[in-house]
Amino acid sequence: MRFKPGIEIPLRPFPGTLAVGIDPEDPSPRKGGAKEPLAPVSTLRPWKNGSNMDINEMTEGTTIFIPVFLKGGLIWTGDSHCAQGNGEVNLTAVECSFQEIRLQPIVRKDLKLTWPRIETKTHFIQVGFDEERQPGGGRAQGRPLHGAEVHLHRRQGGDPVALQPGRWTRLSIRISIP
Repeated sequence: MRFKPGIEIPLRPFPGTLAVGIDPEDPSPRKGGAKEPLAPVSTLRPWKNGSNMDINEMTEGTTIFIPVFLKGGLIWTGDSHCAQGNGEVNLTAVECSFQEIRLQPIVRKDLKLTWPRIETKTHFIQVGFDEERQPGGGRAQGRPLHGAEVHLHRRQGGDPVALQPGRWTRLSIRISIP
């Protein structure tokens, strides 16, 4: 996309929001203060069901694994972007609308996930979110790192119980704070 003479922005469309139905046990506040477990919740934050992750690697050909909490999954998407930096941290992206998006839902009962995991041609992305935003990463860093270790260990045919802390020597960590 030509922004102005001499400035071209490469377009890499992806859904900023991709999710399944919310976990009825999720403690997040319900719209209008409702107390029913299936009352609407805000889609602003990313969470265990996916939601507003704004991960710019989720382009065509990406695989995302999301824990399913409700019968039928209730898949939905929105907040389409054509270009964006890492995590829409400053709330800026090149917004667009998709004429169509192709999804291929596959139920994987063999996977026991608590948070979404994304696989691209080059990366495994373990998603996590810490509402308390602790300095130094805190839980936001710990949960995804443990999930990534378990996933990579299993992928190599190992027993995740045998994992030792600090075992991985090459791991790229990226933390976005909205």
